[in-house]
Amino acid sequence: MEGIAFRSGHLNRASFRNASLPRLELSDLKFLDCDLANAKLPNASVLRVELTRCRLTGTCLTESYLQDLQMNDCVGNLSQFRFSKLKSCRFHGCDLRDADFQGADLTNAVFSECDLRNAEMSQAILMGADLTSSNINGLRVNQESLKGLVLEPHQAASVASLFGVEVRWT
Repeated sequence: MEGIAFRSGHLNRASFRNASLPRLELSDLKFLDCDLANAKLPNASVLRVELTRCRLTGTCLTESYLQDLQMNDCVGNLSQFRFSKLKSCRFHGCDLRDADFQGADLTNAVFSECDLRNAEMSQAILMGADLTSSNINGLRVNQESLKGLVLEPHQAASVASLFGVEVRWT
């Protein structure tokens, strides 16, 4: 199925597990305790959507447009946002271990208290993206993507070590 749209409403405990819905359109929706694990949702349009305590393990949102997305306390490890544009998106308390944001536009995205261990962010646009309260151990990123990224000092030291810089605290 292609081009399905869901507009305005609440979805509680809905399951889209393993669904294949290219060009899905979601707008003005709240998802609560939903299961989107391993859903294939490439080229999706997601506008003003809030996901709370949802499971997105392995969910594929590649080459998608996401604006005003809020994810709260979601499990999204191994999720894929490759080459997507995320505008004014906020992630709070999410497990995004091993998530793939390669080539994504994460300008001004906020990741608060998220687990971003081993996440892929190479070739991503991170201008103004805030990762200050998140775990970024093992983050994969290239030097050009670091421009404008907001980190805490201990995180900056960790990222600098990826490029062979030794940071000494005195």
